Amino acid sequence: MPRFILLLLVLCLWPVQLMALDLPAKHELDERQYRRFTLDNELKVMLVHDPKMNQSAAAMDVEVGSLADPAAHQGLAHFLEHMLFLGTRKYPNEKDYHSYLKSRGGSHNAYTSGGHTNYHFQIHHEAFEGALDRFSQFFIAPLFNPEFSTREKQAVHNEHQKNLMNDRRRFYHLLNRHYDPEHPAHHFATGDKDTLKDVDPQTLLSFYEQYYSANRMSLVLLSNRSLDWMEEQVHRYFKEVPNRKRKEIVYPTEFLRSSESLRVIEAKPVKTLRELKILFPLPGMDEHILSSPASLIGTLLGHEGENSLLSYLKNRNWATGLSAGAYSETANYTYFFIDITLTELGLAEVEQVLDASFGGILSLRQAGYPQHVFEEEKLTNNLDRVYTYRGEGTGLAMQLANNLNRYPMELAELVRYQPQESNPDLYMETFHRLVPETSLVMIVNPEAETDLVEAVYGTEYSYREDAQALERLKALKPLKEVALPKTNPFLPKKATPLALEPIHLIDEESLSLYYLQDTEFRRPKAELQTQFIMPVSRADIASVVAREMAISCIREQLNEIAYSAALAGIAYSIGGDAEKVKLRLTGFDDSLSAFLTQAVPHLTQLHLPKERFEALLAIWIQELNNFEKEPAYAHAIVKSRQLNRLAYHTPPQKLEYAKKLTYDRVAQAINNLWKGVRLEALVHGNMKAEAARKLTLDLWNGLQATAKEEELMETSYLDFSQPSFYRFVGPLETNNSAYLKCIHLGHDSLRIRTMARILKNFIEEPFYTEMRTRQQLGYAVWAFTNHNQRNHFLSFLIQSGTHTAGQVSDRVNAFLPQLFKNFAEMDQDAFDVLKTAVREKLLEKPKSIAKRAKILFHLAYTEDSQFDQTQEMLSLLKSISLEDMKSFVAEATGVKKKRGYDVRLFAKGLEVKAEEGEITDLLELKSTLKYAKKKDF
Repeated sequence: MPRFILLLLVLCLWPVQLMALDLPAKHELDERQYRRFTLDNELKVMLVHDPKMNQSAAAMDVEVGSLADPAAHQGLAHFLEHMLFLGTRKYPNEKDYHSYLKSRGGSHNAYTSGGHTNYHFQIHHEAFEGALDRFSQFFIAPLFNPEFSTREKQAVHNEHQKNLMNDRRRFYHLLNRHYDPEHPAHHFATGDKDTLKDVDPQTLLSFYEQYYSANRMSLVLLSNRSLDWMEEQVHRYFKEVPNRKRKEIVYPTEFLRSSESLRVIEAKPVKTLRELKILFPLPGMDEHILSSPASLIGTLLGHEGENSLLSYLKNRNWATGLSAGAYSETANYTYFFIDITLTELGLAEVEQVLDASFGGILSLRQAGYPQHVFEEEKLTNNLDRVYTYRGEGTGLAMQLANNLNRYPMELAELVRYQPQESNPDLYMETFHRLVPETSLVMIVNPEAETDLVEAVYGTEYSYREDAQALERLKALKPLKEVALPKTNPFLPKKATPLALEPIHLIDEESLSLYYLQDTEFRRPKAELQTQFIMPVSRADIASVVAREMAISCIREQLNEIAYSAALAGIAYSIGGDAEKVKLRLTGFDDSLSAFLTQAVPHLTQLHLPKERFEALLAIWIQELNNFEKEPAYAHAIVKSRQLNRLAYHTPPQKLEYAKKLTYDRVAQAINNLWKGVRLEALVHGNMKAEAARKLTLDLWNGLQATAKEEELMETSYLDFSQPSFYRFVGPLETNNSAYLKCIHLGHDSLRIRTMARILKNFIEEPFYTEMRTRQQLGYAVWAFTNHNQRNHFLSFLIQSGTHTAGQVSDRVNAFLPQLFKNFAEMDQDAFDVLKTAVREKLLEKPKSIAKRAKILFHLAYTEDSQFDQTQEMLSLLKSISLEDMKSFVAEATGVKKKRGYDVRLFAKGLEVKAEEGEITDLLELKSTLKYAKKKDF
């Protein structure tokens, strides 16, 4: 602990140690306040007050996770997490907590990690106390009702079954199985019905009482309510959390011992993937959080700019992507990883890629401590600390609660702004731990020759220990092509918010520019959002596919520049759909023009080597092929979009044309990308009107864009003017089935949107409780409302590994009449709760210039400049009565005027029989349907 006291003194000196820029200790509009204390029961507490928070949130972090599972009951910590939600002595109804939150527009979740379990929720401010009351009882008097035990074991099993074809989980578990067999990390984290079959109520209760103790927990509350009010709630509801005086769990620091041979796993993926993974064991790094040596090393090895390891691998056509960094599940040990996405050539020459990786490690280690990289990271961290919104809701609450359990209270909210302290000796000591003797190598190869099958996930693999390979790696010399990054040219030279100015609007024939000077956030940042509307002559699928590949090439050409820019707080994105290309630029206003100057030449011509192009194209074709192995629910969503939009092309459709692409065809697509278009733009942030105009025109002129000469594309949506209901059925290549039901609520309008929000708050909880909790149809269960510019829908989606799509369909359609009957019987008090939740959601405000710009851009170009839309919806909400809603729901769900569609997709191996009226060919169906553009509505 004395070391942390020393580090805290460093924190106090931040403002005077910043390089170049004179930054304040906090932002001028930052009203956030913190309070930290420990209850008498030793529960650690942090309260965060901010009057601008949209919702209140809470998180409880318990310092135990799957690493503490008994060998005989793998997944027990995860199973306990499930059971904790299902009733307490004070609130015995198993759905009370879920119902309370959902009906009030709130949400909740939990996760079990290796070293901790985190429970969290968010809800509108007025309902915060009621949620805290219910939440606290999980940790005071849970019932662990035996009647739900079998059901929740099945839920855990369903969750595992859902992940059986998830390559990320398969590889993570396969690596676990090659750690030291005596180490807790050598385990099955999530569990299934077999590992949990012998878990009885006493086993569960014993685990709970052994590890769930107030002195090993941390609680975080976030709200616009005062610190005093929150502290009062904490004392009222959490003082009775029992303190069982449990000691800290200490795990062995060594999970992967040094070896005299190189350990190599070769694994066959579900999807078509080619990867090289190198993993190294490190000791715990928590006490070194302010210098973060492993993180700094990850920055260097994962760098994507000039002279980087990735640049070297790309130049030899061995790789298309690389990431590196450190991760720790506990304070006792750390994983350091290098993940490389290989080309086909890279996989064929994977031994050389491995040599290059270790050679790159030697080069960067030999270069010594990168003081300028540290200073740049420190600067960007402090810019973020002052000028980036610190977040809210469950995302922030669970992060802070986790930090509160691992670090001193004073550091919990500052962990993310690291490194701050230079420590060359520790950096070099850590770098010297990245040696082949301790590494574990995994080669992901679709064509791997395997002789082993992992028992839990069924992953086919082989394993070898290669003494010669280890000696070869130990004899390597530094790779001269890999060096430390150069000084970053995109770091801002100043960070001063401008004086407030009035709003400006600029509009021209071929270029529409909305401009709004920021008066809300007062940060030295700005955002440029644009979309280029394409001509109809490029609407065919061949042109769309060529354009997508062209954008992929542009991203690759920009990668080295964009990586350095990202480290300096500048982000760009380029993408789009069949009708448009979107380009976004955001960051410190002082740096945007510099980035644009360097970036624009890469947007107008293809200058990638043909080998690099071929590698990118192969990766994209691989991704399109892999779509068949995506989760079943993703296929249902794609079918829905394909039906709803006239110009929507699915991955299998694109695949046919991607295989025909050539270098010259894509070069032509880039040359024509900005010809005959209309530019719709918005600038928002810390930028004067003239600077905003210049930035936008510099982009237009730099791209050598030309104005529209023909009709431009517009999205056309399915027309539901007449009663019609479509039913699609088809097969899948995955191990799950899916069912999606969409009920047409009406043609989109602000009134329909407002009423749909009310309905959404009602349907989520009962549908989830019935389909997932009670009937156990699957782990992925959703009820929601969604819309496009034409239609609004009430939707139900379930993915199941235990029931066919037909069986799920029958269950859903049997339950919906009761669901709608319950709505028809709702009383005024319950209706007022739903409306209040909608009102609070509408009153939420964006928390950054970027988020405000996104909203403004959408309102300007998608909502016909309806900038007062929120106020209109608030007025509509006030006027909508309970009887209005009942009539609306009854009419939309009635048989006579039934509109909508079903999608039933059957898992691989199941027979697909189309019933009368069901469709098996969506393209054939679409040729008979009516679609309309927005202007035709």
